Amino acid sequence: MMKMDMKKIMIYLLSGLLLLTGCSEEELTSQLDTTPEYEKILAVDENASQADKTIYEWYKKYNTAFLYKFDDKDVHWLWSGTFVCYYEPWDVESEEDMAMLEEQLAVIETNLLSKYSEETLRQSLPYKVFLMKELRSRDSSLSSAWTTALSNGQDAMLVGYMQKSGSPFANSKFDSELGNIFSTFFFNSLNKRPDKFFESRIPVKYSLLTCPEDPAIEEEQKIKPDFDNPDHVANVCGYIVGYLSARTRLPNEIQDYADYLTFLTKNPGSEIRKITGFYWRIAWRATLFIEYCMEANGEDLIAVQNAAFPDDKVTMDDFKY
Repeated sequence: MMKMDMKKIMIYLLSGLLLLTGCSEEELTSQLDTTPEYEKILAVDENASQADKTIYEWYKKYNTAFLYKFDDKDVHWLWSGTFVCYYEPWDVESEEDMAMLEEQLAVIETNLLSKYSEETLRQSLPYKVFLMKELRSRDSSLSSAWTTALSNGQDAMLVGYMQKSGSPFANSKFDSELGNIFSTFFFNSLNKRPDKFFESRIPVKYSLLTCPEDPAIEEEQKIKPDFDNPDHVANVCGYIVGYLSARTRLPNEIQDYADYLTFLTKNPGSEIRKITGFYWRIAWRATLFIEYCMEANGEDLIAVQNAAFPDDKVTMDDFKY
């Protein structure tokens, strides 16, 4: 998915029109500013706040503009009509609000950015992320519609921080809703969905990994490995990580995808073999994931792991099940 808003589209259209009218390259260079739209807006100096420094760093890494100063029309405008929501912006003159903005950025880092690779985020994050003090999915009269994240139907994501009580939402709320909204952008950016990989997901009751629908799997969970593993219950079911503090919550599809990508490319071979050697469903699903990445993206995850850990490599033999 290409990160591009109307201003960028107009620049390219203008460039084409000028070429058609016979302008020289020199004239085009002098008249056309091709600097990325938010480069100048988000750039910082030695007097910048920590929030602004973080936002600029993210912009350079992910090509996504995290904005807490913006026009109302940018939020409510929609390709097909008017997007309806209510929000309360951060007060840039309030020290308290600016301190809470930094907290919001830390929450986004913990519950979204830290979960995915830089390449995945650069490819999948929307072009803009509007940062808001409060966000409601309908209008100001519907207090029950307070939320942490929305998309306005274009290449933008809205993130709120405070709830009705005047305090921030719980981390679990951010983790769930930020992930759900991000997943729409993530899967739209894929050339092909990993259908076989997702079809291999083990069904559980109540979204709890401790309650697999197949009773035989529950019996398997009683057999522990000879090493300490806080994600044992999840691994038996074929998931890399269990979510929430108890590590028993079923990961959603985007979490499942990201967990396998991280597991296969960010670990030494000895750590991978320790898991795949005991948990056959991990080895099975890892094989499906590796095959998908090669077929859909031409990406050899074995080669990626080998390059990252030349002294502790894996081979496809490590995923026999």
